[in-house]
Amino acid sequence: TNHTATSNRVCGNCSLGSTYGMSTNAFACLSTTVCASHQYQTIAATLTSDRTCVNTTICNPGQGESVAPTSTTNRQCTPCIAGVNFTATAGTAACAEVRLCSLLEYETTAPSSSVNRVCAGLTNCSAG
Repeated sequence: TNHTATSNRVCGNCSLGSTYGMSTNAFACLSTTVCASHQYQTIAATLTSDRTCVNTTICNPGQGESVAPTSTTNRQCTPCIAGVNFTATAGTAACAEVRLCSLLEYETTAPSSSVNRVCAGLTNCSAG
């Protein structure tokens, strides 16, 4: 608390990781920032400074999540392999397997790292 005309100030005791004081003359501790679920901590809180949080990476189309983020590390993305797996939209999913055409289908669109294979049914031929 602050001082009065007849009493000295009482300094706050901050708690590492949950509160911090802005200066050596701080008499009140401030709550540290809590990183949101889509963020990770890049700089830890100290007794005199707040923690720093940054948004996690979102993988681009054609990339999949290879390492999930933690509270202190970012998401890692890896390119999908054209013809093997893909991701069509930006997000947090791993690369998905490319569709295989059945024996009664043919490929109308070739797969890429960001587009799944498209198949269409074969024409039925009549006898004769």
